Amino acid sequence: FLIPFLPTRQTSPSKPGPGVGTCCLYFAAPQPPSPEAILYLNGEGGQQQGREEGGEGAAPLLVNNCCFPSTVAPSYAPPGQTLVSVSTIGTQPHLPDPQLEAAVRQQLGDWFGGRQVATWRHLRTYRIPFAQPNQVRQGGGKRGNI
Repeated sequence: FLIPFLPTRQTSPSKPGPGVGTCCLYFAAPQPPSPEAILYLNGEGGQQQGREEGGEGAAPLLVNNCCFPSTVAPSYAPPGQTLVSVSTIGTQPHLPDPQLEAAVRQQLGDWFGGRQVATWRHLRTYRIPFAQPNQVRQGGGKRGNI
């Protein structure tokens, strides 16, 4: 699998103040949920509702977006497999990698079906503290995550 190499060097932010961070999780999957090149965006709000299976109640939403890059560039995955790319809202410093992966899988199970997500093999997780410049507007106020 071709997983993007993320350099560890520090760069200067384009705006003062803290940046907006994310986690990028990569998975290998047998197939994408659709053959179309789609960027799946989180439009669910702030909390997941009670689950049909297990019924654990509301949980914070983590996933900002998900895509399947190998539907656009098949060379990003071996023949017969798919590369899954998931970005979270924030770096989630309170969640160790195994718990982050489990929470992301749980949310994506609501999007794509738990059985399909259970077939995905975790490849790597990157925590990127400065994925975007801060979203604070001049004169105060804050925009939501993009």
